[in-house]
Amino acid sequence: MNVNRFKDGSRLQIGLYSEIEIRLYLSWFCLAAQLLGMIVAPWVQSASMFGLTILVVWELLRERVDFKARWQAFVKRPDLWILAIFMLLPLLSAFDVQDPEYFLERLKTKVPFFLMPWVYFMLPNFSQRQFLGLLYFLLVLLSITGLGIFLNYLFHFQEAQLELKEGRHIPMPANHIRFSSMVAMGIFVGYFLWFKGYFWKKSWEKYLIAGLTIFLLAFLHFIAVRSGLLALYFAVLVLGVRHIYLSRRFVYLFLLLAGLFLLPLFALKTMPSLQEKLNYTLYDLQQYRNGNATLHSDAERLRTLQVGWYIFQSAPWCGVGAGNLRREVEFQYQTHFPDTPKVMIPHNQFLFVMAGSGILGLVLFLIGLFLPLFFRKNYVDDLLLAHYSMSVAAFMVEASIDNAMGVAVFNFFLLLLLKYPGWGRFAGA
Repeated sequence: MNVNRFKDGSRLQIGLYSEIEIRLYLSWFCLAAQLLGMIVAPWVQSASMFGLTILVVWELLRERVDFKARWQAFVKRPDLWILAIFMLLPLLSAFDVQDPEYFLERLKTKVPFFLMPWVYFMLPNFSQRQFLGLLYFLLVLLSITGLGIFLNYLFHFQEAQLELKEGRHIPMPANHIRFSSMVAMGIFVGYFLWFKGYFWKKSWEKYLIAGLTIFLLAFLHFIAVRSGLLALYFAVLVLGVRHIYLSRRFVYLFLLLAGLFLLPLFALKTMPSLQEKLNYTLYDLQQYRNGNATLHSDAERLRTLQVGWYIFQSAPWCGVGAGNLRREVEFQYQTHFPDTPKVMIPHNQFLFVMAGSGILGLVLFLIGLFLPLFFRKNYVDDLLLAHYSMSVAAFMVEASIDNAMGVAVFNFFLLLLLKYPGWGRFAGA
């Protein structure tokens, strides 16, 4: 491979590609690998984040890179650096840590919020076609994975239905909650690509995109993960109401609400998996009212909210300390629910923050969460608003950004869309 300098001596030429082109293609490949890793192989996701960091170091080591100017430009992007607040919250309780192992685990989980905004900011800029191509890759990847899950379900129908009856989920390669959230995002991505009339090589791909989007919509109902369905419908409601308000076509509000009611009803009538999930949910809620909670139950998840509230009440202003939360959870279970078979953290992101960091921590958390959305009216970006809507819906039923994969999924879409503000608009982009 030939390596030489351009005439100005500032860049390298490797074969037919310049250094900047190589970094661009490698960046796209790492982001695509991150999507792959989030769906089927967590180690690939971690490796891709490391690869993106290496590319940024490569950029910083280039000749004639004005680091001071880059840093000043980054400082003017509070929608990016404000995310470091999520790492700050555990550090606020570092002076009183009774469980060092858990504290370091919490801190390690939040490192991407400190590092990745700078990494994404420093990556070379894609063309809009390359940006859309990455979304296209996500749509195809989710569809192929979904088809495999569906075929496996058909081949093991009786076993899968039994698992649903017992409160478990259809087998899938990734965590079912995270995967369902990505499928919900994939539905919006597919609609966005179809709306834009995008195709990679052939114009007939527009029909493929439409077909894959419809498949993912049906598939999300088929896997019957309620958090994913909640995220989808809440995001549809938010975006629908916003566009109806802007267009002043309020008659469409009735059609929107009718669709949000009729679509799940139709899915419930046609999909055995969704029927079994509903039956188990109703049974489980009845058990909760009777004072029982089973190992795979929603009742137990509701009990975690009680535990989180007890912890918050014990230290409402500053919390018990993020590093002490596990010990406090165990203590509250022993005190109030000694016969519970499984101890779990509060299944609500906001309550999780309140228990660990109190009202002060919740205020900081909300600033870090919503400032990127409202900075320079970023909420006009439909894909970003959809991502936020789905994330908030997920926060209501899980502490989703207090585990490594949840952080990866949240960060990926947020930082990608913030890097290209406005590109995710259904109109006017």
